[in-house]
Amino acid sequence: MNLDIAFVKHFVVKGKQHRLLELLTSGRRDAFIDSFRSPSIFDGSHVTEITGSARNSGALWETLKNMGLGGRVHVISSNNEWDQKKFQTSYIIDECSAMCIDTIGYSWKTKTAFYEWHHSGSTYYLS
Repeated sequence: MNLDIAFVKHFVVKGKQHRLLELLTSGRRDAFIDSFRSPSIFDGSHVTEITGSARNSGALWETLKNMGLGGRVHVISSNNEWDQKKFQTSYIIDECSAMCIDTIGYSWKTKTAFYEWHHSGSTYYLS
């Protein structure tokens, strides 16, 4: 299964999944990525918000690792150098924190993810 589709089916509220999948299949990648500009798109029962000092890159990686995220993640991002590529979780967290880019990292093995939403000052752990 396509990892973008798997992510949507695991974490997006049921009422918004169809629209996101349509965007993917129609090749509207920018609109698909823009759909994640608010964490309200995620099923709240899967979300843990991380704020404050726990968000600096070293602490954030440790926090997410302790929650169960690790290994490699599939990235969804407006940064074309990262989008639809796989990275070590620690690397992409450091990179997206430093560059202030909203980024999703989905671990297909553990069915967990993070959403770094810079505009809010929050990171979201999805499980």
